[in-house]
Amino acid sequence: DNERWSGVPFIMKAGKALETQQTIVRIQFKKAPPNSLFGDQPQNELVIRIQPNEAIYYKILAKMPGLTQRARDVQQTVLDLDLKRRFELKRTPEAYEKLIHDVIQGESHNFVRRDELEEAWRIFDP
Repeated sequence: DNERWSGVPFIMKAGKALETQQTIVRIQFKKAPPNSLFGDQPQNELVIRIQPNEAIYYKILAKMPGLTQRARDVQQTVLDLDLKRRFELKRTPEAYEKLIHDVIQGESHNFVRRDELEEAWRIFDP
């Protein structure tokens, strides 16, 4: 809670028993004013797809390349990191598959301590 984030809406949507099972974090940035340099354009958006098919992509307005292009010659484009395609994976582990594997291997780096978990519950479920 500080001046920089004051008035910025955070919207969380969740549901159970939906047709699709997915976890996505979507950050939509403010639209530029309609009378700005580029006119009325779609807003930039950062999307982090956690499951299924992990990916990060950033929808942005980009100036079209070239010497003859004008300042208003912009187009929405996507910077895309699709992990499955980038690393040529045949499959990625299911949601808890990696965690169960880490437990079996004795790895604890993906798990929180008890006091951290209790504090998280205190904040989110007062």
